Order: sequence, then structure tokens, then C-alpha cells
Amino acid sequence: MWLEIALILLIATAVLSLYSKKIVHGVFFLAIMACILGVIFYMFNAPYVAVIQIFVYGGAVTVLMLVVLLIAGEIEVLKGGEGGREEE
Repeated sequence: MWLEIALILLIATAVLSLYSKKIVHGVFFLAIMACILGVIFYMFNAPYVAVIQIFVYGGAVTVLMLVVLLIAGEIEVLKGGEGGREEE
């Protein structure tokens, strides 16, 4: 029963990640999806893989994607575009 709930949540967060309007929301759903996948690995008695899944994909890759989005927004501002910030 718990596996089915976890799989439904995994598919739901994957769909939300793909169809979210803002990129930051997509990255957030991707982090949740990685954590749910870690829980599924733990259910299959693979705790080491579960911890690595949560730390590497749920944490490091998500933070890396957000930093790249911030840097890309700053570069666009320097080139004269609007970027991610609004001028006062």
C-alpha cells in the first residue's frame, strides 16, 4: 500500500515538474521527486542508495540548478535584458 502511494506521488511530482510555469517551481518539484525516489529505495531495503539519492539529487543537483538560474539571470541583466530582477 505504501509503495503505491509513493509511486503515485512520484509520478505526480514528475508531471508537476514538467508542466510548472516557473522554473524555480519545477526545480522544487524535482527535489521532492528525488526525495520520494529515495524513500522508494529505502522501501526496497537499499538504505545506502536512498541516502545517496536524497543527498546528491535532492540537495546538490537542485542547489546547482538554482545557482545556474541565478547566474543566467545576472548575465542577462549585464547584457541589457530584464533578467530575473526588477529595477526600481
